[in-house]
Amino acid sequence: MKYLIFILAFFSFIYSKEIRLIPPNNYTIKNKYIIINMKTKNFVDKELLNTINSDVTTTFSYYIILYKEKLLFDEEVKSIIIHKRINYDIWSEVYSVTLDYPNKRTIYSKNLKYILNLLTKITHLKVINIKKIEKKSNYYFKTRLTIKITQLNSYMHIVYNLLSVFMYKSSYIKSKNYTFLK
Repeated sequence: MKYLIFILAFFSFIYSKEIRLIPPNNYTIKNKYIIINMKTKNFVDKELLNTINSDVTTTFSYYIILYKEKLLFDEEVKSIIIHKRINYDIWSEVYSVTLDYPNKRTIYSKNLKYILNLLTKITHLKVINIKKIEKKSNYYFKTRLTIKITQLNSYMHIVYNLLSVFMYKSSYIKSKNYTFLK
């Protein structure tokens, strides 16, 4: 049994789909905060939609980390994690997305394009107060997106979480350098 799981995980990793949270390519300063926008790339495929449409809750976790460049080791300045949970009710044929940014709320819709738009974008994310940024220092973002299939019976939950790690490759992506205060 354990060899079967190992072989399944190995081959699903080889043929896995890469998902990316594209780092921000620009920023704005509004009300003394650095604001960024981001979008994802290549993560919603037919298999994932089939999983969601079979009434299985799926969680998308977005990791955004701001680093300050230093000579030897870069310093982590701010770390943000955003979770978005999607569920499809097979009886009412309605998608529900629970967002925890900017405030916790649940959105219901039958429109799949609208729901996918909610999942693929992060807009107006307040990163850090400008007072905490040093002048003439270089900063950069690292971003990552993970997908976890959740809320199944106990054994299936473990198997799907294990396989979702291998089905969708996810690594941190570094943005270009920014000097916020010149």
